Amino acid sequence: MPSIAGINLSNGITMNLGGSPAVTIAYPISSFPTTGTIAQREATINAWWASRIAAGDQFQCHIYSTSPWKYTVIVANKYDSSTGLSYVIPADWWV
Repeated sequence: MPSIAGINLSNGITMNLGGSPAVTIAYPISSFPTTGTIAQREATINAWWASRIAAGDQFQCHIYSTSPWKYTVIVANKYDSSTGLSYVIPADWWV
């Protein structure tokens, strides 16, 4: 079961992580990278989140535009112990 219990994309990316007590981590839109290509900005956001979520979870952000900011994210668990299956987010998951 992923540790990610909820996501809010209304003003950046806010995740509620499961557990007791629950933990909320926010990456506000005001902190989004303002320079570099879209791919570089995605890489910065993805690295930030990868360092903050559980080792068994995955996070990917896709940016459609930066003015105005239009973006989406996907999260997944790498391994499901109940099925024994592994999952890797595909490179073009937003298509």
